[in-house]
Amino acid sequence: MTSGKRKVRESCPVCRSHSARHLVGIDNAPVFCNVLWSTREDALNARVEDIDLVRCNDCGHIYNRTFDGSLVEYSQGYENSLHFSELFSGFADELADRLIERYDLREKRVLEIGCGKGEFLATLCEKGANQGYGFDQSVEPGRIAGLKAGSVTFANEFFGDRHASLQPDFICCRHVLEHIEDPVAFLTGIRRALGERYGLPVYFEVPNGSLTLVGDALWDIIYEHPAYFSSASLEYAFRLAGFEIERVYEQFNGQFLGLEARTAAQASGPSSAPVADLEQAAIEFPRRYAHDLKTWRDRIAELADTGARVVVWGAGSKGVSFLNALGADIAGAIEFIVDINVHKHGKFVAGTGQQVVPVEHLADYRPQTVIVMNSAYLDEIRRAAGRQGVQAEFLCV
Repeated sequence: MTSGKRKVRESCPVCRSHSARHLVGIDNAPVFCNVLWSTREDALNARVEDIDLVRCNDCGHIYNRTFDGSLVEYSQGYENSLHFSELFSGFADELADRLIERYDLREKRVLEIGCGKGEFLATLCEKGANQGYGFDQSVEPGRIAGLKAGSVTFANEFFGDRHASLQPDFICCRHVLEHIEDPVAFLTGIRRALGERYGLPVYFEVPNGSLTLVGDALWDIIYEHPAYFSSASLEYAFRLAGFEIERVYEQFNGQFLGLEARTAAQASGPSSAPVADLEQAAIEFPRRYAHDLKTWRDRIAELADTGARVVVWGAGSKGVSFLNALGADIAGAIEFIVDINVHKHGKFVAGTGQQVVPVEHLADYRPQTVIVMNSAYLDEIRRAAGRQGVQAEFLCV
């Protein structure tokens, strides 16, 4: 089901430029990749919308100009936790340790905007004996066990001016900004709520949008993400909102951008506009996307013709986006999608209807081919599959 006539954004949500290059149009993308369904019928009837992805010619920001924020309402059914992975949990632990050391976060007041299920905030508080406050419409306080009484307070609401009295010593916000239709307005609202507290440190983390053009992030294009940041457009947004940038850097195999900044007395413009370095990649992107999609459609069709059992590993954004991009005719050859997040098991993927199964399911199913949605987890996936006696071909998208 779609909403019919769509609005089209005429200007870049970061720099407000009206000059943009079309990258790709994706029809009938699920509005939510990270909401799974209790029945296959409901999954097949999940709401879908079209994506019109463009890149700003001035600041390099990538955005979906037909995004409609009124269709995207987050709740406790939104499930995108990655902390069931040892690899990701290790990364989060190391990040928490580094932020605690860098900003002396010990017995301090720490606030996380968009805390998800609360795992990272809980880690910051446990490691640094901090007092935490987490804001997210999808938070489930009962998911975090073992917290000292009163060490973290969760709220199923957005952070805003009314929370200024909390007076935090540090703010973090991870994998939220890419969900925001107007990121500069969002950041400006946070800065306004902090008032005249100059020099307050903040840490933000987003997917590395540049990998959409030059890396292996083709299947990260989802309706939930109206924004895809390069380091340049990320810096620009923060400067416009009244923050002084300390550093922007890649992490987690280059898949994420981390930004550390402090509240400034006034907004400023961009330090530079380095967009030319990816201009050729943007020109070539439509051909590349079409080529990669055809390659995968052909490969899976060939496997289906031989009777091979094929599973996708990773029932998050990448997996759901990939299956829907393949189309029902090809995706229908894949019956199951594997995930280690226990809260996804037994549910069904929006749009194409694959059932999410635990790793243990593979012991009986015995797939011949496993399509791995994120190469960073390949070694972890091989080990988990090996413990079930699976001997298969592993293909990374």
